[in-house]
Amino acid sequence: MAWRGSPRGLRAEFDEMLGDMQRQFNETMERISGAAQQVPLLGGAGTTVDVREDDTDVVVVADLPGVEREGISVRLLDPRTLRISARREEAREAEQAGYYMRERKVGAISRTATLPVDVREEGAHATFRNGVLEVRLKKVVETGGKTIPVSGGPQQAARGSPEEEATAARLRKRKEELYEEGKRKLAG
Repeated sequence: MAWRGSPRGLRAEFDEMLGDMQRQFNETMERISGAAQQVPLLGGAGTTVDVREDDTDVVVVADLPGVEREGISVRLLDPRTLRISARREEAREAEQAGYYMRERKVGAISRTATLPVDVREEGAHATFRNGVLEVRLKKVVETGGKTIPVSGGPQQAARGSPEEEATAARLRKRKEELYEEGKRKLAG
C-alpha cells in the first residue's frame, strides 16, 4: 500500500510517530527503574547534567531550557542520589503560505544523578537562571570512626570493673590448666 500524501506530510507523520515512540520508551524505563532515563527528544530537547565536587560541596548543574522556575522539583532521594524533575511547555507560532500554524512541545523532564560522595540535606540550595539549574549540596564529613589506642601489653591495658577482672583471672587460670593437661596427655 503506497502513501499518497506529500513528502512534507510524510516527514511530519514520521516525526510524530518517532516522538510517540520516544515518549513511550521513556515512560517504560521510568516504570522499570523507578527513575526516568533521559533520552534526547527531537530537535535536541535533551537535558544535560554536570556533576562536580569541590572541598565542601557537590555541585549539580542541569540545562532546563523552556522551563519556568515554578515547574522545577529537586529531591535528594538518598545521600548519593539527586532527582531533578520539571515540566516544559514551548510554543512556536509561524505563518506560512496563507495559513496559520501553531506547534507546542509539552513534556516532563526527569533526571536522576548519582553523586560521587554522600551529601546531606542541611545547607543545600538551588538557583535557576537563564534556563540553568545549579544545586549545591554539602558533603557529609567523614569522621573516620573512633580511634582505639593500642597498648604494649596487659599491664598497660585499661582496667575493667572488679567483676570483669575476676572473670578474666578465672579464664586465664582455666586456660593454664587446660594447657598443662594437654601437655601431660601428649607426654604420656
